[in-house]
Amino acid sequence: MSTCQFAGKEYSEGATICSNNREYVCTDGQWSPTGAECETTEKVMQAGVHLIRTSQERITEGSCGGGLKESISYCDNTGASSVPKITINDPTITISWETSGGGVIRHTWLTGTGGNYYLQQGQNTVAPGTYSHQIDGYIVNNGYVKSRVCYK
Repeated sequence: MSTCQFAGKEYSEGATICSNNREYVCTDGQWSPTGAECETTEKVMQAGVHLIRTSQERITEGSCGGGLKESISYCDNTGASSVPKITINDPTITISWETSGGGVIRHTWLTGTGGNYYLQQGQNTVAPGTYSHQIDGYIVNNGYVKSRVCYK
């Protein structure tokens, strides 16, 4: 199975990303345009504070690559949500976010035996332990928020 590289990360076949407001899919080791538009960054004003809503990549299952485990936490405007439990053995993890509509993420929140962490996108370090994977954010209109943690 082929993989693709984007922003220093490896993605599996079929993974999608968003770059320059355009969606691309990993096919045979190359990024190919899907023809779909997507958002990359939008500033949202909430209670007088500017927050950044990001969607730099589309989160698809199995796209962590490199033999990493994956946890996806989500919440949408219908009240549907997930709070997965994960056990992290290696302290280096990678976090990515996806939002749609009126979704805004402030932090990925890991709370558990290794401590409590409010984390941003990208590479992070946490203590090994068992955690609840949650999202600190909010949804307006018909949106959703997703947070993915890639870990060992």
